[in-house]
Amino acid sequence: MRPASRISCVFYLYGPWFFAPRVKSYCGSDNVDNWSDSRWREEVRDNQVLVLVHQVFLDLLLRGIFTFGQVNLLIIDEIHHTAKNHPYMQVRNLT
Repeated sequence: MRPASRISCVFYLYGPWFFAPRVKSYCGSDNVDNWSDSRWREEVRDNQVLVLVHQVFLDLLLRGIFTFGQVNLLIIDEIHHTAKNHPYMQVRNLT
């Protein structure tokens, strides 16, 4: 199971008594690099929680699919990678 799937399962297993968010995870192996802007806007509109790997998150910010102003909660796993030109560092530099 890839890490993004594991995280979204946590919401399904431990969160339903509070609310039932629509959760979906995305990574490069989902072929998201080839999705159109309209497809991404549908995903953002139709899901309340997006679980994204660092590169997908950076790409969506750079493409203008969403802005930091639209992000209510950002959880960064593997923060020790925030160095040099890693996508985490590039995301940080966008703020």
